[in-house]
Amino acid sequence: MPSLIAAPEVDRARDLVNPFIGTGGHGHTFPGACVPNGLVPLSP
Repeated sequence: MPSLIAAPEVDRARDLVNPFIGTGGHGHTFPGACVPNGLVPLSP
């Protein structure tokens, strides 16, 4: 139970998501969703 007590409370799960992870520096990724299934495409 200690891990449940220490967990931060958030109103929505989407507040925990950062869509720009891996896009900074030389990540070479595009943060937009695409088809199929809303995957993030890797761009050269």
